[in-house]
Amino acid sequence: MPVKFRRKKNRLPIPEIYRSNHSYFVTVCVKGRACCLSDIYKGRINPSPTGEIVEHSWISMVDLVRGISIEEFVIMPNHFHGIITFLHEPALRSNGKKINLSEIIRMFKARSKRLNDKNLNSTPKKQPNVEERFIVHEKQLYTPFQWQKSFYDHVIRNEQDYARIQSYIINNPVRWEMDMFHPKNEEKYQKWAIANKS
Repeated sequence: MPVKFRRKKNRLPIPEIYRSNHSYFVTVCVKGRACCLSDIYKGRINPSPTGEIVEHSWISMVDLVRGISIEEFVIMPNHFHGIITFLHEPALRSNGKKINLSEIIRMFKARSKRLNDKNLNSTPKKQPNVEERFIVHEKQLYTPFQWQKSFYDHVIRNEQDYARIQSYIINNPVRWEMDMFHPKNEEKYQKWAIANKS
């Protein structure tokens, strides 16, 4: 009989911590680890039109939510890493309603998906040069995609923790071939997936 896993709760047990003055490292993955957000060539990221929408949607969170700061982030081929800081308690939507981290990520995912779906039948004006035309977006079209249901987050405890995560984000493109989310690293990904289930 196969072993059944239940998804590990990746939210902390005290909801209030998500409305306090903290920084968080968040990771959001494309469903099925489909590589549709960017290409990486010699350690350099070339975002696809879909990836550019994801980037725009993430940056726009500061206009939709008062009391947060968007810091270091990276649009990888099939996932997204970012640091978000709650500047005061609580963070507020534009309508004055309180909002926590989970709700912000849900808003980001919904906004990026909606904007991308709206543009699926259009071709962006920007045309890449020959060197940039590799792998995913050769035709420079928006790609239909879905986010995975959940997301990973880590509370950044101190300056050393912040520096470590910031370095990880900056160097992530260079280490893409070894990344557990890379399609060729299935075994590494499965070990991570099992470790994050209980």
